[in-house]
Amino acid sequence: MTILIDSFTSKGEEETIEIARGIANKYEFKTIGLSGDLGAGKTIFCKGYFSAFGVLPENIVSPSFNIVNIYINDKKEYFHIDLYRYSHFEDDFGFWDIISSGNYVLIEWAERLGKDIRELDLLIEIKKLNENKRLINVYKFEK
Repeated sequence: MTILIDSFTSKGEEETIEIARGIANKYEFKTIGLSGDLGAGKTIFCKGYFSAFGVLPENIVSPSFNIVNIYINDKKEYFHIDLYRYSHFEDDFGFWDIISSGNYVLIEWAERLGKDIRELDLLIEIKKLNENKRLINVYKFEK
């Protein structure tokens, strides 16, 4: 079961980046799933979230083809995972090792985890309301 703990409306990419920075600064959670249709703004959210830890937003790109991108800042690793290519998730790249590493991890297309999504700390759901406007809901998993 998920519990809605926060909700935001963004009017564009820059605002989505600022909302993501705010979430990174407000919550201490390290494993976060992102859910939303293609083009909803999941990678834009990642740019803002990781930039709160000093990672340059221009270095953050979607890992759709290589599945995992690792960003390093101040000798810390930040993981960006994209499960888009998985119709049924299989851990063939060390996913659970990454999740249990204690590093910050954002997972695009987290719904592909199925019931294992509950192992994450938070779920960020991004809904496209129109060309620029997004509804960003933050859910916590009841453990």
